[in-house]
Amino acid sequence: MRTGAVVVLLGVVLSACSSPHEGSDSYATGRERVVALVNEAGGALPTAAGFRPVGLSDTDREVEFYTSVFKNSKILSTEYYPKSAEEGLADFQKDLAGKVLTIEFELNGLNFAAINAGPEFKFNESVSFAVECKEQEEIDYYWEKLSSVPESVQCGWCKDKYGLSWQIVPSNMADLMSKPDAYKTLMKQKKIIISEY
Repeated sequence: MRTGAVVVLLGVVLSACSSPHEGSDSYATGRERVVALVNEAGGALPTAAGFRPVGLSDTDREVEFYTSVFKNSKILSTEYYPKSAEEGLADFQKDLAGKVLTIEFELNGLNFAAINAGPEFKFNESVSFAVECKEQEEIDYYWEKLSSVPESVQCGWCKDKYGLSWQIVPSNMADLMSKPDAYKTLMKQKKIIISEY
C-alpha cells in the first residue's frame, strides 16, 4: 500500500493512510469492513482509505453519526479553528471562528479524518464507500442506517442524510453476478436481496 497518496476529486480530498494488512488481528475487528473508495478516475483507494469530506457544516454531529453506525468506532481527536485574526484566522474564515476544523476518527478500526471547510462544498456521486456484508442481515442493517435519499437508491447504492454515497453489497457479489440472469436481477433491485440471485 502507498502511504500518503492523495486523490483530489471534485472538491473532495481523499488521503490514503497506512493500516494493518488484511488478515491481521487488528484488521477490521468486527463483522463488517469498509472495503474500497471508488472514484471517477477509475481507481480504488486502499481498504484503509482516509477521507476528508470538505464542506461538513456540522462536522462533529456527522462524525458522531458515522461512528454510531459502524461497530468498533471512535473519535480520536478534534481540532478547532482559531477564534480571531490574532490567533491566525483568515478573513474568509470568520464564519468558522472557534468551530470544529478537523476530526480524526476510526470506523471499525480504519482511520478517517473530516475537515469542516464550510457548507459550499458538497458530496456527490463521483465518490462512494463500499461496505461488504457477509449476510442479508448486515445488508439490511447498513441499508436502514445509511439509506436516506429514496431517489438515489439503485443496485445496492444509497445516499445517507449528509449526501455521502455508499455501496452496500454482499462479500460474494462476484459469485452472485456469475449466476444466470444476475445482471437483470441486479438492475431490478434497489437494496441487494441475496436470495433473489
